Amino acid sequence: MKRYVYITTNKNKTVLYVGATDNFKRRVKKLNDS
Repeated sequence: MKRYVYITTNKNKTVLYVGATDNFKRRVKKLNDS
């Protein structure tokens, strides 16, 4: 949930994508595994 807050509050899209993509992919993997 925190990553959504980070994404919505972070106005620097470059940092946003760099910081969020790794965590996002990892969470999607976990959801797909379970």
